Formats: sequence, C-alpha cells, structure tokens
Amino acid sequence: MRSLVAIVTLFAMTALPAVASARPHRGHRHHHRHQVQVRYDPPPSAYGAISRSARTGRIGWSYGYSSLGEAQLAATNSCGESDCLVVAWEQNRCAALVEGAGAWGSASGVNVADAEARALDACAAEGGYGCRLVRWVCH
Repeated sequence: MRSLVAIVTLFAMTALPAVASARPHRGHRHHHRHQVQVRYDPPPSAYGAISRSARTGRIGWSYGYSSLGEAQLAATNSCGESDCLVVAWEQNRCAALVEGAGAWGSASGVNVADAEARALDACAAEGGYGCRLVRWVCH
C-alpha cells in the first residue's frame, strides 16, 4: 500500500508543475514563436513512352522526360517510321510492350513486373499467343 501511495504522490508532484505552467499568469506576456511553414514539394515527375509502327513493328522509347509531350515526341522520333504511334506511357511508374503471334499488348504499372503482366493480359485478350516482353521503360 505504501508503494502505491508513493507512486501516486510522485505522479502528482511531476504532473502538477506542467499543468500549472500551462495556465497563463496575471501580467504574463505571451511570447509567440514564429511557426515555420513547411512546404511539401512533391518529387519531380518523370515521363516515359513506348511507340510502335503498325506497318513494320519497329519500336521507339523514351524515359526520364519532364513532360508527357516531350516523352511521346522522343519515343515516336526514336521509332524512326512515319506511322509510329505511342502505345504506352508512364509517369513515375513503368510501361511495357509485349508482342506475340497475331497481337501485341501494352500497359503501365507500378513496376516492370506489374506493367508486363498487364501487357501480357492485353496481348492475350487480343488473341495473341506466345506473347513476350519486347520493351519496358521506367521512371
């Protein structure tokens, strides 16, 4: 019983000064500290794209661009064919292109494996078989 009284007394002695100091005193000047404004700057976006020529099957790609338009233009330019179109793009993620007999598929995902799995599903949905990864890009 004595130890319980001692613990309660010790707690009361340590808690009271903190509670008492929290109350303003008459004639006490409040000193406001300047609050520091913390600004959140999200990480810079990085874009990538994959392009493909329907006529020749030639592909082009890009990654690490600061805008989607720049990434798409770089991907179509690197493809080198007049009919190259962007078939997949990513922003701070990954994109993949797979091709198989009779079809191809593309997708983006949180990582290469996710993008590839989604692209394989797209290829199979188009009737492709033996679909395999041809190209991937990540931020």
